[in-house]
Amino acid sequence: MIVFANGTADTVPAEKNAFFLRHLASWGFIVIRSRDGSTGQGETVTDAKDFLLTQSRDPSSVFYGKVDADNIGLAGHSQGAATAALLFSRNDPAFKTYVPIETPLRAVCVVANCSIDLGALSKVTRGSIFYVGGDVDVISSLPTNLGYYVPTSDAVDKVMGMIALGGHTEIEGNPGCASGGIPASCNLGVYPLLGYPTAWFMWKLQGAADGPAAFAKNGELSNAAPGWLGVLSNIQRP
Repeated sequence: MIVFANGTADTVPAEKNAFFLRHLASWGFIVIRSRDGSTGQGETVTDAKDFLLTQSRDPSSVFYGKVDADNIGLAGHSQGAATAALLFSRNDPAFKTYVPIETPLRAVCVVANCSIDLGALSKVTRGSIFYVGGDVDVISSLPTNLGYYVPTSDAVDKVMGMIALGGHTEIEGNPGCASGGIPASCNLGVYPLLGYPTAWFMWKLQGAADGPAAFAKNGELSNAAPGWLGVLSNIQRP
């Protein structure tokens, strides 16, 4: 199961991010998205996860017996990405792995109530995380992503990658960018996010054996993915 945390003021589940979420579902994941536009400290994200777990125990539900409670991932965009990083920093036992996409400047979280406690990332002892940023995204720039990746503990698997020419709303592509949007906020559409984030979840939640080959220090993402820049990893090949 993958839970998705919304970006700020992103409350319409039938529209934004729909192509990305349907893509994840096509790879065998049950996907649920929070409905609020202020994920903050993660209460609604946790509620969404709990809702599906409850459904999985209800014989009348289509999800009965179909949710693996030991393999739940959390993805998020913008403020939702910060919420994902926050729950990761707290060693939340409910989520096995995290993919924050376009995590915003720390200053944004002071206003949006998604701030990570000082020093918490260096103390993480469980889970794994793949930070995804955009090369031309001023809200989630290379320095911002380094500010999350570098202090994250080496006790867990961690990777960072920047989408070349990626803006802040590529994930909202359906699959390309909508016309008439904010200039440079969406340049490529959702295409770059369909590959490696999915591969990460396939590895961490479904046990795909080729995960290390893709994400290791000298792996494919680092050396053979021209659409990605600034890749960092602490993962060793077996």
